Amino acid sequence: MAVYNSFYLSSIAVSAFLFIRSTSSSHAGFSRGAGPRASIACIKIAKSIALIEGRNFLTPQDIKDVFLPTVRHRVQLSPEMEIEGSDADEQLLIILNQIEAPKQ
Repeated sequence: MAVYNSFYLSSIAVSAFLFIRSTSSSHAGFSRGAGPRASIACIKIAKSIALIEGRNFLTPQDIKDVFLPTVRHRVQLSPEMEIEGSDADEQLLIILNQIEAPKQ
């Protein structure tokens, strides 16, 4: 547990999770976006996976790997998107693709 609590979480990772949360809340494809617990869940799951892989830091790929499975059930499509035949994953991928890769 001490290793988990001493995990390095960069400002880039935190910004990415906050971007996901705020963007899904205002995205036209959703009538209900991801709440604060979605960001918390993403961070916890990504940290756990990184630790299993022997790292004490997150990568952009960690965020992408946990995003859809963690958030898809926390959003509600707008009626317009449902009529068009869209699904949550399709709309969430639009948000995910807006996250910029960190500059080296």
